[in-house]
Amino acid sequence: MTEMDNTFEESEQVELEQFEAPSSDPTPRASLSGRPEGIFRGMWASLFYSGRMTGKTVLITTSARREGASTIACGLGLSGSGTAGGARVVLVDFNQWAPALHKILHLSRGPGLGEILTGKQDIASAVQRVNENLDVLAIGSNERRSLAMLRSNAIETLFQQLAEIYDYVLVDSAAANHYPDSQVLSGVL
Repeated sequence: MTEMDNTFEESEQVELEQFEAPSSDPTPRASLSGRPEGIFRGMWASLFYSGRMTGKTVLITTSARREGASTIACGLGLSGSGTAGGARVVLVDFNQWAPALHKILHLSRGPGLGEILTGKQDIASAVQRVNENLDVLAIGSNERRSLAMLRSNAIETLFQQLAEIYDYVLVDSAAANHYPDSQVLSGVL
């Protein structure tokens, strides 16, 4: 039995060619088109159907800024929530330094994570619908969170609640070589 090759030779292999959000429809829509769709489907299958994954939450980060973690998070979310995966997925933008999920998917910045962690909103009022099976929890308020906030019980509680609501929780985080957020979050998730 041969092993599946999950590596990418060029950054273009993981770029999304198109996200569409029709202006006449109040519900944002996003889709993958062309070659990236198959790549993200393969990544989804490799992560979630290989039998090696034991949890429901995946932290997505890169070593340096602008290496495509947000693009990968969106592609995985769209693939997993679409006909290929059919799972209930939530994308969480936990990149407080360069939040991008709301921009990529043509959503508003908030309310979102910032409002939930400060008790101003609950999950149901803060998530934004992308498609039938995909919701996004954008970054929310632009107040930067401290490491103490990253280690707070509110974050653990939030991710426990999200894991009860959704089949999978995909967390987009800041670049690991520039900010400590990913390392701290990995201990919470």
